[in-house]
Parts: sequence; C-alpha cells; structure tokens
Amino acid sequence: MTKKEYTKAFKENAVKLSYEVGGARAARQLEIPKGMIYRWRKEQREDGDEAFRGKGKMKAAQAEIARLKRELKDIKEENEICAMRSPSVRFLCHLRLKQKKPSPSLQNPSE
Repeated sequence: MTKKEYTKAFKENAVKLSYEVGGARAARQLEIPKGMIYRWRKEQREDGDEAFRGKGKMKAAQAEIARLKRELKDIKEENEICAMRSPSVRFLCHLRLKQKKPSPSLQNPSE
C-alpha cells in the first residue's frame, strides 16, 4: 500500500467540509480515513495559517529557533578560535617587544 499525499488545498477543503457535514461523513465522501480528517482539523486549529506546511517545512517559530541555533554555534566557534589565538598573539607581541631596541632617549646613561 502506497502512502497518499494530499495538497494543502485538499486538506483545507476537507476540513471545511468536515465542519459542514461532519467528520465521518466527509471522510466517507472523500474516501479517506476519518482519523485523518480529525488530525487535519487539529493541525488547522493549533497551527492556523501555518497548518499543512508540507514535508520538512518548519513553522516560522521553529525556523527562527533553528536559525538562532546555527548563529549561536557559529559565534561559539569564532570565540573558541579567538580564545585559542589570544595567547599566541600575546606571546608574539611579547617577543616583538623584546626584540625592539629601546630608543636612545630611554637608554641607561651608565652604559
């Protein structure tokens, strides 16, 4: 038995019909399981305009959370890289300062 996929428009019309004639009757007329009608009703009631988004499509809030998680991951990686680089950068700066000769005005007069 193959899994049948229904369009958003079909689902919306099925839900509308189910409210007009009843869930069981609408399911019989459309030749779909009545549990599906009730599941679609619930989804429309809970998600409103975002109902029946399609396979793999997230709700706007879920998409925003996913985007923020990716952004946070990127920032954490950047911070780790900066933290790893900071000691070496400080060390290199320290070496450069040691190699620089002091200016003549700062040299010890006893030398």
